[in-house]
Amino acid sequence: MNDPRSPIQVVTDPIAAVERVLPLFLPDPAAQTPRFPVRDVGTLLGQRLAAHLVQFTPVDQLDDGGLTLGTATGPFGYVAPPADPTARVRDTTPVAAELHGVGIDHLVHLAAALAR
Repeated sequence: MNDPRSPIQVVTDPIAAVERVLPLFLPDPAAQTPRFPVRDVGTLLGQRLAAHLVQFTPVDQLDDGGLTLGTATGPFGYVAPPADPTARVRDTTPVAAELHGVGIDHLVHLAAALAR
């Protein structure tokens, strides 16, 4: 039987757009955001994304400077490390994220929002 989940979704946009799009694929935010040691994330881009995404899903930094997000029981993914880890982060800073475990039915539901 075919797995109804899409193998991978890649989002490559400025950080402000990625921050708007990724939560569409993630669980609703918890009533209380868990404490996450953002200061332990070594890149400015990682710190900004971790602070935003921890509202929705667990976040962890890898040795390469990228971030993992999600759990094995739902959508999960990876945010690539920045080209320059010490560069300032602006809303237009490019970022690439990939998501796994997103159901086709969920993608169809989001089609109108993603097309904008």
